[in-house]
Amino acid sequence: MSLSYGAANADDILARWHAAWVEADAQGRAGRLEPNEIVNPGNELVTQVPDRPLRHWFVRADDPTKAREVRALVRRLQRMDVKVYRLKEPLAVPDFKGYGRPPGPARLPAGTYWVPMAQAQKHWVQAMLNEDTYTPFPYFYDVTGWSNPLLFNLRGGNSGAVLHPAAARVRPLADPGRPKPPASPPEVALYQLDEGASAIESSGWLRYLLERVWRLPYREVDAAAIAAGGLDGAEVLLVPNGSDTDAAEALGPAGRQALVDWVAGGGRYVGWQGGTRLAAALGITTATLAEPTSDIPGSLLRVRVDRDSPLGDDVGRFAWAFYAYDLVMRASDPAQVAVAYPPADHPDFFVSGFAAGEEELGARPR
Repeated sequence: MSLSYGAANADDILARWHAAWVEADAQGRAGRLEPNEIVNPGNELVTQVPDRPLRHWFVRADDPTKAREVRALVRRLQRMDVKVYRLKEPLAVPDFKGYGRPPGPARLPAGTYWVPMAQAQKHWVQAMLNEDTYTPFPYFYDVTGWSNPLLFNLRGGNSGAVLHPAAARVRPLADPGRPKPPASPPEVALYQLDEGASAIESSGWLRYLLERVWRLPYREVDAAAIAAGGLDGAEVLLVPNGSDTDAAEALGPAGRQALVDWVAGGGRYVGWQGGTRLAAALGITTATLAEPTSDIPGSLLRVRVDRDSPLGDDVGRFAWAFYAYDLVMRASDPAQVAVAYPPADHPDFFVSGFAAGEEELGARPR
């Protein structure tokens, strides 16, 4: 049906596409973003797109530890016919607005990637590089923060000034490839907490990451294996989401004690969601957990990184954490926290995506 309609109405479809692209280019030259509007009666507009002009996006490329991420982002834009350029000489920007920062003068170095909004794919550029999605009202299913530079933890920002950079169009970039596995990888074990949907889903994407992306060898252990000493030789145990109560019951007294003893003996337990709950229930962590009172369906929050921690290698001073109704953590020893949200009243605290009551996360560990 769709193919038949497209064939029969090709001229009309192409004419409308062309008109939309011309309009997008004109909006980009004027630095105008499309405002939010209500199309379903009965809803109230609570968030509006700022009326500040926006004509350019910039992505910094002067951090060698982020070269792969920058290449992946540029290639992703190019594959959607976005025109990407690279500065041939430094550029003074009078109103540069870094991600989650107030605007101010900046001097961008040569080599910085420049994506002008004055192009047919202006709307796609804004969706991919935005600082915020400006969700118009609380109606969503899950994710409301998807800025690609933030997901890649890259430095960059935008400008609304009329600029004429000395730049060259970037030729299509090749796939940066998968990251190289470590020369001496640790002995990794994976523990799926139960057979419920959330545990299957959480373990499933983790297996894909380990096998297809990181190519990191691992072995799976279940509750019976842990109780029987199955963690012997393992250096790292990955425990994704699932039911901590079902897992604790399946482990039994022997399994629970074996897990505690393994961590006490130097094993590194890496858990999240249900895996974090299990660690707290068994006393593996002294952090306390509480249910959130905020409404954050899937947004990106800036976090501070302890660069002296092994977890901070090649990350930088800040990173962006994806938050979706996660447990709120309180650390018993703040000196042991590798990643934390800034205080809610500090300029470093920033949310990309919808959030209500996000202040409860201020200064908490992540």
